[in-house]
Amino acid sequence: MYLADAVNVPVFKTDAEGNRYLEYLLDTEVQRYTLEIPLELVEAQVLGLVLLEFEESVGGGRDFASVLRTLQRDTRVQPTLGASAVLRLEKLYLIMAALEAREWDRIWCRIIKNSFSPRGFAQFHFIVGNPPWVRWSRLPEVYRDRVKAFCDYYGLVSGRGYSGGIESDISTVITFSSADNWLADEGTIAFLITWTVFKSDSARGFRLSSLPNGRALRMVRIEDLTAIQPFPDATNETSLYIARKVAREHAERFTEVPCGVWTPKPGRARIPSTARLQQVYDWCEVKEGAACPVGEWGSPLFTGDIDHYRASSFLRGSSTYLDSAHRGTISDCARVFWVKVLKYSPETGRALIRTLTEEELPRAKAVRPVEGAWIEAELLWPLVRGRDVGRYCHKTEGWYQLVPNVHYEQVLPEDEFADRYPLGYSYLKNYEELLRGRATYRRYQSHLPFYVIYCVGDYSFSPNKVVWMEQQDPSAFRAAVISSRVSREQLHAVAVPDHKLYFAPTASEEEAHYLCGFLNSAPVRTWLGGFLLGKQIGTSIFEYMKLPRYDSKNAHCVAIADISQHTHKTRDGRAETGLLDDAIEELLSRHVKALCNTGSRGDSCPDTPRRRASRRVEP
Repeated sequence: MYLADAVNVPVFKTDAEGNRYLEYLLDTEVQRYTLEIPLELVEAQVLGLVLLEFEESVGGGRDFASVLRTLQRDTRVQPTLGASAVLRLEKLYLIMAALEAREWDRIWCRIIKNSFSPRGFAQFHFIVGNPPWVRWSRLPEVYRDRVKAFCDYYGLVSGRGYSGGIESDISTVITFSSADNWLADEGTIAFLITWTVFKSDSARGFRLSSLPNGRALRMVRIEDLTAIQPFPDATNETSLYIARKVAREHAERFTEVPCGVWTPKPGRARIPSTARLQQVYDWCEVKEGAACPVGEWGSPLFTGDIDHYRASSFLRGSSTYLDSAHRGTISDCARVFWVKVLKYSPETGRALIRTLTEEELPRAKAVRPVEGAWIEAELLWPLVRGRDVGRYCHKTEGWYQLVPNVHYEQVLPEDEFADRYPLGYSYLKNYEELLRGRATYRRYQSHLPFYVIYCVGDYSFSPNKVVWMEQQDPSAFRAAVISSRVSREQLHAVAVPDHKLYFAPTASEEEAHYLCGFLNSAPVRTWLGGFLLGKQIGTSIFEYMKLPRYDSKNAHCVAIADISQHTHKTRDGRAETGLLDDAIEELLSRHVKALCNTGSRGDSCPDTPRRRASRRVEP
């Protein structure tokens, strides 16, 4: 057993004279060392003997010439000590001596031995394991930068480290490195790995499955273990990944592979990790399903019942609604920007506001409360939160959000804002230190005034929007229409969604109801439930789903919009989540299917790549 880094693996090199060696980059908190080990030592399995001699000798202060004479007397080592090998060993010994001066040598000699020795192994027919699921944000910065180079090498960097709340981890690069370095062609690798790699946009490189030198990993089976939670000290979404290493072009591609779905039987909420395999089989039900790409190669996988896939696959494709879909506003400080309006004066254009209480917003960061302050009402917009949204309806708390900038990048200079909105500026100035420390501000907007918010633009103020929660069960997906409502109690009639909502603005209320009705249909719930995770339901619903543009002359479009409009009227002022009655649900499904099968403007063929939502320049 070798305690070695499966990512930072020694690299094969050849010098100008044709001598082969292994190069390894050793990062310490002081500096990076480049270590060169003659390949013949590794292949002869004598590197451990050499490093053991080094470890003992640097402690005794011996010079390299003395150490070399000792090595030459060892009949196991002597045949490997050619001229180039001796030069490289001398450089290595000097590095070990430098580390000894810092009292580090006894650590690093063992690390080097463990890291280089597996390079002497022949490739294996089977590799089985459970790679660490360490998130990028938890890695030391130096090591994170080193691992990123390997991610680039294996093509695992697919845009951002985060995607809709799902943060990437290093299990994917360890999987590829293990297969690349130690798995023989046609060999099989079986790893426990996070279920999100089959779903998340950030794991697209993993699903592409390409290895260097014309090799690839052909997935042959996956197992969904998320429901049984096999690890007692964690709630990770666990899966089993089984793949075969192939050496033929495009041999890694598939349209369907088996997928076993494990669920505990009634009375078994969680399976003990100490249980024997036969006990686990007795306590669980394993349903045979399938995994199918929902779009072009590398797209997320639809997993589960193959009949569900076939019944909803008419939705396979993409939609031009992707181009107009956005996330709600991100302020990173709700207790400053979300307020209660106590009084509104149409004559002065001002509103009396207070900050929200602990009872109203219990988990938000605490700030100095404001019991009553007049500010310019032009800055206040009705707030819609994720929890406010039902199916075909919404119900708010009557709160407002202070929106100091109507675009995330194009904003008024601070002095001009202060002149135009002196009361609002004074209110925000009280929290300047807090607002400058916001994560999103520091990452994207630190060059702008301290009070600006993110994910805001003309689209945020569209009078007609279809909104849906980012975090919800995709198999029970729901959406609602948010339209303008005129009231004497407010200056603005347009509600603005917060960061827990995604939305698509539309040109008319009729189009909004068409889009809402389509999204609330049963085929859409089946399709989205097959490939989305409940933590990342963003604009990808349009990237991987055929959804034609609204056409007022199309009878199916009109019928879908009518169902939504009628239901919104009957559910007005509520946040009801229930489905429609069976007959209406069936009617809606028939219109959706007929519309998709006949085709319309604004949809694309299933294998036509579209602009990826994870690479949007605008928020």
